[in-house]
Amino acid sequence: MTAERRTDPIAAARAAEQAESRSRRVARDQRIAEHFAAGVPGRGLIRGNLAATIVMVVVSLLGVIDYDRFAYAAAVVDLALFGLGVVSFCVALWLGAQRSRRSVMGIGGWFFLSGTAPAAARRPLLGALAVQVVVGIAAGIATLGAATSAGDQATKLAFGTLVPVLGLAVCGWWGARYGLFPDRVE
Repeated sequence: MTAERRTDPIAAARAAEQAESRSRRVARDQRIAEHFAAGVPGRGLIRGNLAATIVMVVVSLLGVIDYDRFAYAAAVVDLALFGLGVVSFCVALWLGAQRSRRSVMGIGGWFFLSGTAPAAARRPLLGALAVQVVVGIAAGIATLGAATSAGDQATKLAFGTLVPVLGLAVCGWWGARYGLFPDRVE
């Protein structure tokens, strides 16, 4: 019975904390809905990221199906997307540095769009990033045997693991440009 009495205040405190957390989340979601009521900006970035992800998936799939014919093409596409990702990452960092002068930005909100973007932007951007990670790793693993049989020391499809730099950079670019961050107080 004494153990029950000791846990009651703990349970009550936890319930109060969870209720407060829920109310903060509802308020945040309401601010996001109001801010983006006119629509989701940056659709070009979102579409470009989805298109790059589709290209990566197609060439990776071709490379897995026929390593000998498509491994070089997959490696070239993966390296091109990685190069585009490096440039995009520089743009995202520059935009974030400019935006941080007037807004309070955190990495979670900036690059992972946590609490700063509507679901209509967050889901496709983070979904594309997840697909890039999974496909890059899976294609590299799936072609290890084919690469060895072809006389390669390593699979050319391992370059696909570099493509998520693009997905993360586009998330950061979108977050820095359009994300909802509180204003900096002087």
